[in-house]
Amino acid sequence: MMSVLQLSTTLEGWLTVSEPAGPALGYVRPGPDGELGLLRAARAIERVCDECGLDLGGLVSDEGASDAADSASPGLCEALERIVAGEASALVVARLDSLADSAAAIGAMMQWFNRTGARFIAADIGLDTATAAGRLAASALSAAGQLERHKLQERTRQGLAAAREKGARPGRPAVADRPELRGRIRALRAQGWTLQAISDRLNAEGVSTLRGGTEWRPSSVQSAAGYKRPSKGAALDGLPA
Repeated sequence: MMSVLQLSTTLEGWLTVSEPAGPALGYVRPGPDGELGLLRAARAIERVCDECGLDLGGLVSDEGASDAADSASPGLCEALERIVAGEASALVVARLDSLADSAAAIGAMMQWFNRTGARFIAADIGLDTATAAGRLAASALSAAGQLERHKLQERTRQGLAAAREKGARPGRPAVADRPELRGRIRALRAQGWTLQAISDRLNAEGVSTLRGGTEWRPSSVQSAAGYKRPSKGAALDGLPA
């Protein structure tokens, strides 16, 4: 199953989804409240579907995916794929933060909904992209996500510049300087993510490269993870590139 950002990349050139013919789909993600939180979310989704005159065709969940920004979110991908195929008419969530956990990631998703023309409803903030006000709100969230990406990139560049002024050794930053990033990339690789898919995710979230750049490539992901170039004919960790 593709990740959300892999799906978005695949659909990059698509302007509209297939003519929606199916019911709405609800999406829930486990949170700190456990089963109680899921039940409350399901009820909120049912309520907003009734108010909007939508048939709820079912709930899709990412059980065990505690962080949508750091996981493959197969349930969410399934829901989006069904919308693109015309099997569902809308995606409904009880809370906007169940879609993603960072402003940058939410902004990327809003861009996807705006670009494809797919309908999205977030019950907690009353956002419905079928309305003019909802489309305006989605555009604002998209812009905020882009701003957050730029801020993250600028902070990284400033940090690297400050390190150089303090006499840090010039040249390529060491992987050990960003252990969290290295660990995250290794974890995604262990889940079966390709180098290109990880590049797409980091670019969408505005994570700066080790050199403070703004664009990740498969080779820079490989370097950031601390992997050495595999021997000729050997695949990295046995995973597809």
